Amino acid sequence: MTDQMLIVFSVLAGAVGLFAWGRPRADIVAILVVVALMLSRVLTPQESLAGFGNPVVILIAAIFIVGEALVNTGVAHRLGEAVLKAGGGNETRLIVLIMLLAGGIGAFMSSSAIVAMFIPVVLAIANKTGLNRKRMLMPLSIAALTSGMARPDLGVDHRRHELPQAGAALGRRGTAILRPARQAGQLPGGGVAVDCQ
Repeated sequence: MTDQMLIVFSVLAGAVGLFAWGRPRADIVAILVVVALMLSRVLTPQESLAGFGNPVVILIAAIFIVGEALVNTGVAHRLGEAVLKAGGGNETRLIVLIMLLAGGIGAFMSSSAIVAMFIPVVLAIANKTGLNRKRMLMPLSIAALTSGMARPDLGVDHRRHELPQAGAALGRRGTAILRPARQAGQLPGGGVAVDCQ
């Protein structure tokens, strides 16, 4: 095991410990990890800062902002009240309503945005009814993910544009395009579709 590997594992263990402790906020811990890896020369300053320009990182930051805005403006509370009124406190009916709402809106929006929008709603419902949060959040995630299966996710779409230089490209969900391939069934540009599912 090299020195850099030991440093990375040590920093990772420290980060897990801080996440479990919960004292510093998660964003502070993440920045401390990047700074520690940069100061230990595992990462160059350019590599350390490169992640902040990644669209997926920006999306995650935006999800936190949207979720907090929905709580602060009262939208989550009002939507939670409407779902609770329609569901009547019955766990099964509430889960079905949440899944239908998330799935219906998710057909037109990013699944990540739907989850950000509905997490405060589901947590408000769980707090008012005393129902288990985990049993309410998992169906929300499933509904949001399955509603967006026809569209590429931002993370997948971002990678699809980067990978041709590396010799492979991601097509629509579940398909890899291998290059160079000169066989029957070629795709334009000399690639062959391979089902990854």
